[in-house]
Amino acid sequence: MLQIQAALLWAYAVGATSALAAGRQLQVWERITAGEGPRTRSHAANPYLALTLLFAAVLMVPTGLFLLWQNPSWATMHVARGHDDVWAGFVLAYAGGIPVGAVLGFLAARALVLVGAGY
Repeated sequence: MLQIQAALLWAYAVGATSALAAGRQLQVWERITAGEGPRTRSHAANPYLALTLLFAAVLMVPTGLFLLWQNPSWATMHVARGHDDVWAGFVLAYAGGIPVGAVLGFLAARALVLVGAGY
């Protein structure tokens, strides 16, 4: 199990790992869509980015929020004693930060994979 503060770093790592795992497919996809218009070259059209975002939003966010609800003291590294001590903005930042961290990690690793620095 993972504390909420560390989960944002893990989300970045999950996104980067996803891009690295799909490195060859990303390179082929870039070559295929090189001559096409901006609609197919956008990040929104990238299926690997969409799957990474889906993984983060469907699996990582609910499990983290469940752990925060069940163990607020432990999940916040003993900053909060109970549910009343957890600031709602903290929960919102976590729920929105996990997908954002995964996307940022994916895009950073994707840029490195496309220039040939996969490792």
